Amino acid sequence: MPFRAASGTIEWSIIIPAHNEAARILPFLRSITSYMQDRGQPYEVLVVDDGSTDATASVVETVAASVPEIQLLQTPSRRGKGAAVRRGMQSAVGHLQLFADADGATPIQELARLEQALVSGADLAIGSRSLASRLPDYAVQARLHRTILGNLFNSVVQQ
Repeated sequence: MPFRAASGTIEWSIIIPAHNEAARILPFLRSITSYMQDRGQPYEVLVVDDGSTDATASVVETVAASVPEIQLLQTPSRRGKGAAVRRGMQSAVGHLQLFADADGATPIQELARLEQALVSGADLAIGSRSLASRLPDYAVQARLHRTILGNLFNSVVQQ
């Protein structure tokens, strides 16, 4: 069970769709856990294993055994990234929700920039490489190879 504040609320739900990510997901889970614990806010991490045929589920279960904020959701067969994100979002209980790729291509520290937009009144915040060149004041770290929340709007609208 995820850590909950006295009021029973979780501030952040971090959804990670994963398919055959056993070799890459562990460092990202460690990074998320360290970062979120340093922030001191109640959080949960929902890893949605989308029918992996490798040891993704085992890796996540091993970490979850010592980090109660991490939960594994599994699908018996591959349904695609959009379906995995949707399942994670529907299962999430956090006041704020983020999805990030399992390979950790985008550092979890970028969450702070997205949070600034949400706190300022935005209904949705999307991190995108393609926007960085048009909005230099909001450029994310050079390590950003993929988007955070890049497909959220489309997956929600299409479902």
